[in-house]
Amino acid sequence: MPLTSNKDIRPLKPFNRETRFYASIGFDGGIWFGNGILDGANPHYVEARGQSSLAGPKTLQKTNITGYWPKKLANYLTVYDNGFNWTDFSMPVMRMSGLYLLYAEALNEVNGPTTEALSYIDRVRARVGLLGVTESWTRYAKDPNKPASKDGLRDIIHQERRIELCLKARADGI
Repeated sequence: MPLTSNKDIRPLKPFNRETRFYASIGFDGGIWFGNGILDGANPHYVEARGQSSLAGPKTLQKTNITGYWPKKLANYLTVYDNGFNWTDFSMPVMRMSGLYLLYAEALNEVNGPTTEALSYIDRVRARVGLLGVTESWTRYAKDPNKPASKDGLRDIIHQERRIELCLKARADGI
């Protein structure tokens, strides 16, 4: 997929999604750090369709089948331009966020929703600037009482795990 420094191709965060979406997924017009550019003030933008696109059909009306590319599987130090300069990196076997969510799930299964269980989920969310579970569900959810039940908190933990560990080679948290 070609990258460009043309900032006119799209707004910075067009989908109004949470931070983890933009950190994990490349999409047409999205920011892509790496490929020799490491400065946040001058990022590359994904150019996924059109005549110069390497990732999709050579028309302005079509793109690849999903329009998304995983960022987590590409080392930001790798440079792909007229040549290809691959930089290897190690994929973590275990992630702290996975352990926090696993522990929160175990606490919830034994004791139901407790302050301690919620605190471990909130640690994962706080790292990316999100509000805690209880506050988020109270403000934004259709079911603001979901974190108050064992089944509801289990669903929330599973959702957090799917989002947090998406494209990181593990979605089971272990």
